[in-house]
Amino acid sequence: MSKTRSTTFEQPDLEALAQKAKAVTESAKGSISTQRDAAKKHLADGVTHLEATQKHVAESLKSSGQSFQTSVQKALAEARASAQKISEAVAAKRSAASK
Repeated sequence: MSKTRSTTFEQPDLEALAQKAKAVTESAKGSISTQRDAAKKHLADGVTHLEATQKHVAESLKSSGQSFQTSVQKALAEARASAQKISEAVAAKRSAASK
């Protein structure tokens, strides 16, 4: 018998995700002006993905059923992409600082 993994998202979880995405977006926007070019690009890309995350979370909170799950999946994908871009920005900054 195979097991399938199912994840249930509750409205408070999505609201918390939206708040965290907004806070990180604002923080990253504030950092962009002080970073070197490579880090700026990664941070800007991360902000773009975070803004998309916020949009998808807002859509998720308005929907239900399959539409809800699709919106949540999009929000999570954007959140992962933004985390990757911000990690790249941090790595670029550290690399520049060590030179």
